[in-house]
Amino acid sequence: MTVVLANATVVECSASQYPDLFWAMLGAGSNFGVAASYQFKTFEAPANVTWFSAQLPWNHSTAQAGLEALESYAKNTMPAELNMRLAGSSRSASVEGVYYGDEEGLEAALEPLLNKTGGSISGAKTAGWMDAIEHYANAEVDVTYPYDMVSRAFKSAL
Repeated sequence: MTVVLANATVVECSASQYPDLFWAMLGAGSNFGVAASYQFKTFEAPANVTWFSAQLPWNHSTAQAGLEALESYAKNTMPAELNMRLAGSSRSASVEGVYYGDEEGLEAALEPLLNKTGGSISGAKTAGWMDAIEHYANAEVDVTYPYDMVSRAFKSAL
């Protein structure tokens, strides 16, 4: 990361070069300098992505146990190929996200959590990487360069 410091000094920082600044810029960057450029380590997009929703039958009396089970799962069991978020209220909870693999792998990955909480998968679909991106974008994504940041749905409404 190229960072401009308050005294106008420009430095390159990384895990090995100015590591304290690099660590700070990853979480509280506006307090330490202005990030002028980034370099990212990337990985090849997975061939299959399965997006899903799962219902967790919690209520006001079982929510604490459910949250504790979810925390334990996230810390100790959840595979790196699984990415999800929690939504909840006093009457119910659900998780939704993506699994980098097929539905069979998703079911195996979620099984420990669902068994402990009494939850179930309410919907899942396996698709390609760009299909998953478009699913969460709720729009077609233009992958030509230079990128067009205006959705096709918006353009057709004009």
